[in-house]
This record gives sequence, C-alpha cells and structure tokens, in this order.
Amino acid sequence: MIRMKKAESLPEIVVGAYIKNDSDEFLFVKSRYEKNVWTVPGGHVERGERITDALRRNVSDETGLVVNPTRLLGIQEELSKNKTGRDKTHFIFLDFLCEISQKHAKPRTSQVKNHIWARRGRLKRIKVDKYTRHTLKMLKLEGAYEPYIPTVLEDRLLKK
Repeated sequence: MIRMKKAESLPEIVVGAYIKNDSDEFLFVKSRYEKNVWTVPGGHVERGERITDALRRNVSDETGLVVNPTRLLGIQEELSKNKTGRDKTHFIFLDFLCEISQKHAKPRTSQVKNHIWARRGRLKRIKVDKYTRHTLKMLKLEGAYEPYIPTVLEDRLLKK
C-alpha cells in the first residue's frame, strides 16, 4: 500500500486540448491569468476525476465546446524549486488532440479573455506559452501526431 504524507507534495496533473476544426484550424485562448500569451483550453484534473472527463470539463467551462479527445500528443512536466532548493511546484501536462463533437458549434468566452482559430501557417507567428510552443514543435506543424515523452521521463520508465 502507498502511504501519502501530504496532498501538496504530489504533482498536479494538467490537461490541454488541441482542438482542430473542419477548416484545419486550431483553437487558442488567452487566459485571464496569462493575458499576454495564447495557449490551448485546459486545466487541472481534480481528485477522483478521469483525465478525459477533466479535459472535457475544462474545455466546456472555458469555451462552451463539447470535445472528444482522439489522441495523446505528449507529456511534459515542470519542476520548480524555491530559494532553499525545496520543491515549489510540480506539474505534469498531458496534451490531447481533440475533435469537436457538435458540428457548427462556436466557442464562447467564459473563463478566458479571448479566443482565435489559427491555421498551421499562422501557428509559428502567434505568441504562445513555452509548453504550447514545445507541443507545436513536436507536432512539426505537418500533421505528425506522435506522442512525445520527455527523455528524462523515458529514462526513468526504462530503468524500472
């Protein structure tokens, strides 16, 4: 049995939705928290919530869209330390390619400041956060939707 000391010592799992429409455009949002960069809809997975349910909930809350995740695109993580060298934050990001399940649905702005649809050619020119940029590079903007696992995580998985 695994015993946990404190909930805050666990990593936080965050999901992101790369939503593609019928015009081959991806949806990006500007959060109320990070106003200067575009990112994809998503958010935290709550305790007891399935990853896909968290993805659907966060996308619906932020945009009003109902989506179905079709493929895991990649896994990233962020570890930061405070001045004393102790862990400050630990996030695990799971990014999914998603399709809109309601044809002709239009996103609404709810928990986000703004949204845009961007074609692949424009993706290189919009200012996105570093995790979104990494996923876009991994996608190569050419349609190669292969999951990415960071080398550090892959090394750890292979050693076990």
